[in-house]
Amino acid sequence: MKKRSSFSAICFYVFIALFLINAQAAYADKNSDWKKLVEFNNSFASFRSAPSATHDTEFVSGWKKWHDEFSPFAEKFVKKYGSTREELLKSFDGLDAPEGVYVTPANLVDLLALDSDVHQKTIAGWLKKDGDEVFRRWEAMKDPPKEKLELKADYARRALAKYSIAEELNSGITGDAEAKAKKALKKSENALKKVMEDLKWPGHNSDFQGPGDSDNLAAEALKLLRKMKAEGKQWTKPEYDDEHIPVAACVAGKKWVVWKKEPLTQKPTQYSLKFFVAFKGTQSHDIAYGYYMFFYTDEKSGVKMEPPFYYCNSQQYSKFKMLMENVPVGGALSSSSTGFLGIIFRILLSLLLIAGGITVWNQFFREKLPQLSSLYDTLTEKKQSLGFALLIVGILALLRTVVFCFAPLADILPQLSALALGLTLVSVKDLEQKMGNEKVQSTLSRLQALRNTLQARQVLLGKIAFALGMIHLLIGGILFF
Repeated sequence: MKKRSSFSAICFYVFIALFLINAQAAYADKNSDWKKLVEFNNSFASFRSAPSATHDTEFVSGWKKWHDEFSPFAEKFVKKYGSTREELLKSFDGLDAPEGVYVTPANLVDLLALDSDVHQKTIAGWLKKDGDEVFRRWEAMKDPPKEKLELKADYARRALAKYSIAEELNSGITGDAEAKAKKALKKSENALKKVMEDLKWPGHNSDFQGPGDSDNLAAEALKLLRKMKAEGKQWTKPEYDDEHIPVAACVAGKKWVVWKKEPLTQKPTQYSLKFFVAFKGTQSHDIAYGYYMFFYTDEKSGVKMEPPFYYCNSQQYSKFKMLMENVPVGGALSSSSTGFLGIIFRILLSLLLIAGGITVWNQFFREKLPQLSSLYDTLTEKKQSLGFALLIVGILALLRTVVFCFAPLADILPQLSALALGLTLVSVKDLEQKMGNEKVQSTLSRLQALRNTLQARQVLLGKIAFALGMIHLLIGGILFF
């Protein structure tokens, strides 16, 4: 009898122990579920309404993760603890709130009642609305300037992204809007590709009122950007997603602008000046990123309109891509210099002008530098070929500056001198024989009268060509290296 009583006591204590363990486990589960529900509620804040949502790809991926994790959790939670306020109050009665939690499950009945599939369709509707708004901006830009075509293409790209994500969340919601955006993007990208080839370096604003030299000011702007990059600092966030290495700048503003004033005297304490800056990235060596930017002087009483600049920022949406070959080498240069190709043309044109000048001004050089007689003999012997070279390079250089680079005043005198001198050195009759086309022969015949006029002044043309060639070589060629 005593043994039976001992066994019953042991069973009773085991039962009590198991009950306490289960109660403790249930308590821990409730506590964990409570905390998890509150975490879901907190993370739902950014998905709750259209104004609070960012509607980008990260937003959508975040929503999908929330949706996939919350739906099964909510289903289990409701089965365990109930779905009404009364049921939840009873289920969590007497339970201490988890650390850092200040809201009860009873106050989150609306979240538990949320149909996440329906809410996903609501989010898709927000994205569709966003896409429509951006696409209307694309439609509003009927005939934008070349510099704004990048922005127009960006509108189509952003609209398409919104529609694509909306379709992913709720198939069919965009109707034919997604197809229209694809067509718009293709149209804009084709136009942009064509125009990007024609976008040239704008050069310094010819109406800049000063004070300050435009080249020096642009060099100071680049100096600040390079210093900031070396120190790991960043100007306002670049709109292109790539590394930004400053390569060239030019003054874009007409004048310095008062940025800040003393409140009582209204005397300027800071000035700003607008620049156009080109950056190179790492994604493509052929593309440059152009930004219109503002650079600011130091902020102090008695500040002057002059460098050094202390910080800068870009003008929002005032950016576009251009070909790197159209960006000047060396930094702060005007539009008359457009990169390595321009330097090659300059040097070649300079050398041909010098050679042509020596050829027709032969007597002068033979008297001054007789030791170079073999060079004079060679140039005289090859004057026909030299004339062809002067004409070809002169025409190409002229086309490049007037048509391709649209800088009609750049190097115009050396180019015209090359054409004039080249025409005096070649034989029009030889050209007529080589050209079988009757229209070409007719044109060359008409050039004979001009050639005769120029030949009468050939020595003068030679002097001018030699002088321009030397100046052009020293100022426009060698100094760039």
